[in-house]
Amino acid sequence: MTYSKKDLNQLFERWGKKSAILPAQADEVKSKILSQQSTENSSKPKKYPTFSFRWLALAGVVVVVLLFTNKNTLDNILSSYPRPSGHDEQFGLSGADAGSGLKPAGRLNANDLGISQPRATGLSNEPPGNFVENLTKLVSEPIRQLMPNSFSIADKREFLKTAYGAEIKTRNVKKLSTQLTTMIRGYGGRVDNVSVDTEYGTINFVLPKNSLASFRNELAGLIPDRFFTESERSTNLLSTKQSIESGQKVNQTELSSLQATRLNEVKKHTSIITSLRSSVNDLNRRIAELDKQIVAAPDVNSQEYYNLAANQKELINQRTNTNNRIAGENNRHNNEIANIDSQIKNTEDSLQQLAGQNQNLLNDVETIDASIYLEHVSVLQVIELYIPSYVLWSLAIGLVVLTYYARRRKITNLP
Repeated sequence: MTYSKKDLNQLFERWGKKSAILPAQADEVKSKILSQQSTENSSKPKKYPTFSFRWLALAGVVVVVLLFTNKNTLDNILSSYPRPSGHDEQFGLSGADAGSGLKPAGRLNANDLGISQPRATGLSNEPPGNFVENLTKLVSEPIRQLMPNSFSIADKREFLKTAYGAEIKTRNVKKLSTQLTTMIRGYGGRVDNVSVDTEYGTINFVLPKNSLASFRNELAGLIPDRFFTESERSTNLLSTKQSIESGQKVNQTELSSLQATRLNEVKKHTSIITSLRSSVNDLNRRIAELDKQIVAAPDVNSQEYYNLAANQKELINQRTNTNNRIAGENNRHNNEIANIDSQIKNTEDSLQQLAGQNQNLLNDVETIDASIYLEHVSVLQVIELYIPSYVLWSLAIGLVVLTYYARRRKITNLP
């Protein structure tokens, strides 16, 4: 009989299953082998796999280092997002840019404004304090341009124009901005501009000078110190005050001189007119006497009559000339008085303007120009405010190292 390879395999397989018999000592051999294996496992414990834990620890170290060393790079990336339109206008940018809405090209960055997060918070590598300094400089620079380089120390008066700025970090920009505007109005202030979104906010306002201290105290109680930076800058407007006073003095002297000139002109005119009218009266009297003599003359063809008529005619001409002089004097006097009165009016207007400038200066001194800048702060940044970065580095790296070495110790398996 011929068998194929497949048939032979099946044949031997069936034969093997029928002929399979365990040795008599099979159970005893099995027990010895299991006993020996259990003993070896007890004397040589296995280790848990450490490969994954080691690499996980190293990966954690890399992540921590990158997180903190590249934080400034992340901040620069986030700073490319636009801010609300109101921010640009408050710091001297053009009105077209300021009113154009949110746009990446129009966003003010820290370099544009000198805005800086305080060094103590660890949130920035920029020089601290520039935001409020730029803000107060913006207010005081036009005033400084009006001031001379110096003024006499003999005048010790102070007319301090104060500018106040604050930078606040908060978890809720919109909510805090609402609280601040309510506070400002509560202290008798006026809100001039509010520009707020979820990330940034700017509030420009004015306060009475006598309310600034109370406002700052309440603001300091409302905002924790770590989230709050403020600055106050004062400029003495004494030179402006002196300039106004000097102008008032000059104009007052000019006004007194003009008033004296006008008085002298009136006196002079009165004297001239009185003299001329006296002459006219005298001429009228003499003409009247000649009229009587002419009427009494016996013959109109006589020499006496001729002489009387000639004398009367001459007196009439003199009277006419005198009346013309009176008219000319009146005309000259009226023109002179009109000119002096015009100068007096201009001088009085100048004095009134200077008085207005003086009052405006006093009002300005009693008014605080202020601005508060709000910025959203992340949870990570809040942690950094309370725990310095190097402490976080040390804790994170130390934890990773401890985890790495703890996984290398030997752990015995159960049998």
